[in-house]
Amino acid sequence: MYFILDTICCFLYILIVSTRQKNGLFPGKDIMADKGNLFDDMDMMIDLTHINKSFINVTSRHWKPPTDIYETRDNYTIFVDLAGMKKNDISLKSDSGYLIISGSRKRFYCPNTTSLHRMEIDTGSFMRKIRLNVDVLEKDIEAEYLDGILKITIPKRSEE
Repeated sequence: MYFILDTICCFLYILIVSTRQKNGLFPGKDIMADKGNLFDDMDMMIDLTHINKSFINVTSRHWKPPTDIYETRDNYTIFVDLAGMKKNDISLKSDSGYLIISGSRKRFYCPNTTSLHRMEIDTGSFMRKIRLNVDVLEKDIEAEYLDGILKITIPKRSEE
């Protein structure tokens, strides 16, 4: 059974890669490509094949918060969904052409609970490593955290 499901996952992975290549979305071709996306997709598909896992063990060791990246004429804007986190639990740095967003979200507990029916909120440590194919000065990066959304603004350097 697992062989069939793993084979289907491999087929879906190849389909995702070929679709991204055809549409010009293959990592490395975007201005701000996140090279981990293909591997994240593959990990998710493999996790889905192991259906008989206990729902308590479905959460991964590390999680990746949903991220949106926009480009305007003057800057790049990145939104990261970090609901339930405190500002002090989030780290942001740039290193060797990458923007690294990391931190840790604590598990939520309900006191006096007799059973758990569903656990879907990702907790634990996370890291998003976003490749910046542009020259950026760390001091120019602005970030604000409001209502569970981290907004990062990276100004484009003016061409001189």
